[in-house]
Amino acid sequence: MNNYNHQNSENNTENDVFKSDNSYRGNEFFQLPADMNEESVPTEPYTKKELRVIALNATLAALAVAAVFIIGAALFILFCIHVWFK
Repeated sequence: MNNYNHQNSENNTENDVFKSDNSYRGNEFFQLPADMNEESVPTEPYTKKELRVIALNATLAALAVAAVFIIGAALFILFCIHVWFK
């Protein structure tokens, strides 16, 4: 048994590690990902209203990031003019 094995491996096989109930670890932090079969994945397309909301939110996020960079550049220029170059 190596140091990384957290279970008694006398009666377990390697396939027991990938049990779907994740009971081999005893810790919720180490759970395996959910089953992503076709029945559990939504396949409905977005409506026009949902697409507009997604596009608006993406545009606003990009503008917020751009504003942070522009404000940072303006503050750097002010710092250079009033502090660094005096």
